[in-house]
Amino acid sequence: MLLSKLLLPLNNRWTYLSAKISGSKKPVDLPTDEIYAGHLLLPEDTRYTDWISYRVAHTLHYFQSSLLAPAPHQKGFAAKVKIAHKGREADTWITNPSFDGHGHICGIVANRTRLAPFRKNEKIIMPVSSITDWMIIEDGYLTGGYSIRKGLNTIGAYRKKKLLQLLPYKYDHGHDHFLHDFNTPEGALLCLGDAIDARDEAYIQECRDFYREAIHLLNTTNDPEIPDTLTEELIALWEKKLTAAFLHLNLQPDLAPVNKAKRAFYSRRDAEHGVFTVCEVRTCYNPDITTLHEINVQETPQGWKVLSHINDLILSPQPEGYKGPIIDLSGNRVRMYDDENDPRFIQKYGYLRL
Repeated sequence: MLLSKLLLPLNNRWTYLSAKISGSKKPVDLPTDEIYAGHLLLPEDTRYTDWISYRVAHTLHYFQSSLLAPAPHQKGFAAKVKIAHKGREADTWITNPSFDGHGHICGIVANRTRLAPFRKNEKIIMPVSSITDWMIIEDGYLTGGYSIRKGLNTIGAYRKKKLLQLLPYKYDHGHDHFLHDFNTPEGALLCLGDAIDARDEAYIQECRDFYREAIHLLNTTNDPEIPDTLTEELIALWEKKLTAAFLHLNLQPDLAPVNKAKRAFYSRRDAEHGVFTVCEVRTCYNPDITTLHEINVQETPQGWKVLSHINDLILSPQPEGYKGPIIDLSGNRVRMYDDENDPRFIQKYGYLRL
């Protein structure tokens, strides 16, 4: 007891000195080599556990197929796996990953762990079911890395800025490679992009459901001229108008390609009556433009279908002298503030502008 009391001040002093020495140039308390490699294990916000798991599960196919035949613009393949030993669990990134064709992934441990069997720089073999994230560096930008993206939201803006300067990849809104099918809302939106880019009227109508869109709009409108009880004639009239308007706009020959942009799906929220609103951010380079879209979707017996756009906003570049609105993508839904003087913005972010 006496010895521990004597050593306590020395231990505290050493902790202070080591923190001062090793942490002076690091924005987060992670090993320097792991920061420079980009294999970040950041604090996890449990609110986003399902968000991360959903995206990893529906985009893992892209990681697997890319790993089998990497394109010239792809490098930095890594997977994050859940490891366990004697009732304890931890996460680690593994580099040089490969799939053995029998339900396993092999790779080199990239992070320091406190589980003895999993030492850094040693090879491990894990079941594919243990994968909790994946990442690829494409054209210098991070693709995947969903836990990294949400983990960066747990640290302050200044430290985040400093950290991003040390990473071996650039960081934008990302690109979610969902399968182009009607099994997910995101897949349906990607299918619609394919249909528009091909100027395929029949495929556009397969991706959209103008009838359900008409019902939803009529049920949610505040127009006093719309009767409380909808008739089939009224629904059919709106369906016809919505179809004509959408096809006229999206069959133009000089329309910019939709799927040329990097498409990231930020959130999905309940919009009532079986309709959900998906928030999507599209990032395009050459020309540089980033846009935000809130789009209604609905599940039908034929799969997910796209309804109406309810918001289309340009995030960047902004016109000279532009001061708002500020678009907040940090939570599980989109929030908008008039400007930096908006009381809600000040309460949440202080002087920071997104």
